[in-house]
Amino acid sequence: MIRSLRWRLQAWHAVVLTAVLSIFGMVVYHLLWQTRIDQIDSELYRTAEVLTSRLRRLLPAMQMSRWRPPMELPEVLGREWLQSLNTSNEMELESEVIQRPPSAPASDDEQARGSSGVFSEQQFGQRPFPPEIPRPESMTNLADEHWLPEDFVTLFEGVDAPLYYIVWDRDGVILQRSDFAPQVKFENLYKGWNSLPVRTVQSRGWLREVTHCTSFGNHVLVGRSIQGDVASQHGSGWLLAACGWLVLTLGVVGGGWLSGRALRPLASMSVTAKNISVENISQRIDLAETDSELGQLALVLNQTFDRLQSAFEHQLRFTADASHELRTPLAVILSQTELTLSKPRSSDEYRTALETCQRAGRRMRSLIDSLLLLARFDAGHPELQRGSVDLAEVANESVELLRPLADERKITLRSEVLPMSVVGDRDRLGQVVTNLLANAIRYNQEGGHVEVRVERVNGHAIVSVSDNGIGIPTEELPHIFERFYRVDKARTRVEGGTGLGLAICQSVVEAHGGQITARSEPEHGTTLEVRLPLPPETGKDLQNPGYLVAASSFHS
Repeated sequence: MIRSLRWRLQAWHAVVLTAVLSIFGMVVYHLLWQTRIDQIDSELYRTAEVLTSRLRRLLPAMQMSRWRPPMELPEVLGREWLQSLNTSNEMELESEVIQRPPSAPASDDEQARGSSGVFSEQQFGQRPFPPEIPRPESMTNLADEHWLPEDFVTLFEGVDAPLYYIVWDRDGVILQRSDFAPQVKFENLYKGWNSLPVRTVQSRGWLREVTHCTSFGNHVLVGRSIQGDVASQHGSGWLLAACGWLVLTLGVVGGGWLSGRALRPLASMSVTAKNISVENISQRIDLAETDSELGQLALVLNQTFDRLQSAFEHQLRFTADASHELRTPLAVILSQTELTLSKPRSSDEYRTALETCQRAGRRMRSLIDSLLLLARFDAGHPELQRGSVDLAEVANESVELLRPLADERKITLRSEVLPMSVVGDRDRLGQVVTNLLANAIRYNQEGGHVEVRVERVNGHAIVSVSDNGIGIPTEELPHIFERFYRVDKARTRVEGGTGLGLAICQSVVEAHGGQITARSEPEHGTTLEVRLPLPPETGKDLQNPGYLVAASSFHS
């Protein structure tokens, strides 16, 4: 079950879907939390800005008392510098000079200034700035001034107030705080009299806080608890997990249904393939969807089954033909021996019977040798003795070997051969040419002619054997290289043919990397051609490139 294709598809689908949903859920969870934190920070930033703005308007005198410029000021600045500095910090000076507070004791500087009580421009850049005015002892005036806007009061009142605030001066002294603000350690963010405002955000446990430091060093902290937001985020996480589990379940169930539907044709193919046997070899797979991958697979399997059926039928026919061919000489031998032994015979009669048995035995041996040779070629072990073979010599030897048979049948043999060397087995190639010539002579008409040609064409050697015999019907040509196939079965048996000659020729030629073809017209003769590749150095002959063509008249 675990090794089944459907189970593996289900498993991989579930793993991939789980990974995708997990990553998607984590990203959504993080984005939700980050969005919520950004909203909280924006709320705290806006509240801190409002409180800081209110603080600037309510504490100008206090800011002025705490602010001290450098000991020496540039002489070129004067009152304009002071006025611009006061204006940038949202403070207005009613006069163009800074006076000493009444409570401060008189000093030499005051005497130097005169009765006006102010610094002159000539003395401004040459004397130290007046000493710092003491900070008021009580800071409770912030609460008395109703410094919070009316719509902000409810945000800070009560135990369950959503927000809290704390206000420090630059020395860390608490100026004001909401009723239920927690204890917070002061962290000084003030960098000097000419520093820009600073704003920070931090988390402390369940608290989220924003601290704003003004140009004068006042610190405004606004915070809130995020425990409820965390609980809400956890609820969102569980909701995402539940939705993901639901989607995963539906995806796995749907994937199982889809995989079963997709693999259903494979199950049908498997059943059909199991049912194909010797008794039912013609059954085929239904090609319902030829355009899909499974349809293409079914088409290939049907083509394979067609070839198997053809090979099986060919094997059956071959076995039947071989049995029949072997039975004929055996029947001759048995009949001759039984007839001869039925009564006493003369020596001449015994001799005649033995000669008949000998011919039958030779025919049987030839048939068995041919079958064994074909079996070796089919198994891929032809046992060829390869070497350099001159096809012209092979053709001439075959012509001389069969010339007596041609003379007996009054057949004219002609040969036009060129010296041509190929790599192959000399005996097997000689057997091919001899078989083709023998067929051309046996199945030719009396007074006919047979022509043997050896030539070179386009890097191939061609031996052709042509005759002007009775020819082969067009519908029979595709079958002449099949084993035990005969065009005229009655005449072939009279001529002594076995029906294996051309099959052997085809196997030998293909084992040498060549090809054998036939052309024929009824009553006009037949030509058979064998094409063999030439060695590389021979194939470079541009004037006479070569084919080996063997042409023969054949009618089995």
